[in-house]
Amino acid sequence: MTPRVSGRASVIVPCFNGARYLHEALESALVQTHDDVEIVVTDDGSSDDSAAIAASYGPRVRCLQQGNAGPSAARNRALDGASGEYVALLDADDRYHPTKLATQIAVLREQPDVGVVYCGWRLVDEAGRELPERGWPRVEGDLLERLLLGNLFHPVSVVLRRSVIDAVGGFDVRCPVNEDWDLFLRVSRAGARWAYVDETLCDYRIHPGQSHERLTLVHDVARSILARFFADATLPDTIRRLEPAAAEQADLRAAAEFFAAGVRDEGADAFRRAIARRPDLLGESRSMLRFLRMVLPDGHRHRTELVLRRGELIRVLAGALEHGATTIGQKGRALGTLASVAVRLHWRAFRGSTEQRLT
Repeated sequence: MTPRVSGRASVIVPCFNGARYLHEALESALVQTHDDVEIVVTDDGSSDDSAAIAASYGPRVRCLQQGNAGPSAARNRALDGASGEYVALLDADDRYHPTKLATQIAVLREQPDVGVVYCGWRLVDEAGRELPERGWPRVEGDLLERLLLGNLFHPVSVVLRRSVIDAVGGFDVRCPVNEDWDLFLRVSRAGARWAYVDETLCDYRIHPGQSHERLTLVHDVARSILARFFADATLPDTIRRLEPAAAEQADLRAAAEFFAAGVRDEGADAFRRAIARRPDLLGESRSMLRFLRMVLPDGHRHRTELVLRRGELIRVLAGALEHGATTIGQKGRALGTLASVAVRLHWRAFRGSTEQRLT
């Protein structure tokens, strides 16, 4: 085992064919104001110039190589070679702001009961330009119940004590995606407490829409993560009671992303599963508005876009509700909810245009 160095931050970077952005990611880690930073890259069997780019930095960046084994194995390989007391996650297409590590590690030093600290982030496009969606959760403490309803954090925003990762055995290699969410669930289940820095300290890059196959993988793995989590016979009842809500939210998220990608059959199946778990969803306008927000592309999930694209989104909701309602009574509730959502969105549009005319 690599000896631990007190105060050191280990930035671990899994990379598979990430040459396009890797230079930016590594430069952002190299200019950190924290006084002791090591950078460990695992090249996960790339066929591009990723390994050469990492190696070009010489001793400032340690580059490990392996055959393609997926992001969990790549992160674990980097962890094996890391010596820091703190671990910072950085994907090859994301970026840190210069004071990120110093600011977050200061929180961990000041609060010894905290195991994980996250910061705010900026969403950027392929060219690094800021996208309109803003904001992040402002929650801390025991976040297990919140995390079971969906991942709250981009990995680039998170710094963990190495001890909390070691306590749960690192990343689960059964997760070819969603491995960060899986880790966050397990460290929280083990008792890790969270804190946050309410500042924008990193950039999370949004890529174009995912393929049908990729979306299917993402949501299949999410269901598997939840199934493994709730299979734990030692879970307290207060956590176990969240299983239906966790499954419902996973299905709604899947439905939204499939509909957004134009994969309507899979979207309808996922939406139907969510309604079958809790038929009352059909009558909840607020839940359906959250669903429509998830239909919007990453980086554009905000109220203005919801209003601007209301016509398209109302049609999506109509199709989803049609598939989810299976009885006459449910169809009546679904029509009422659709009308309520449409009125809300059109009212927001009217109110916005009126405010513009008055200013």
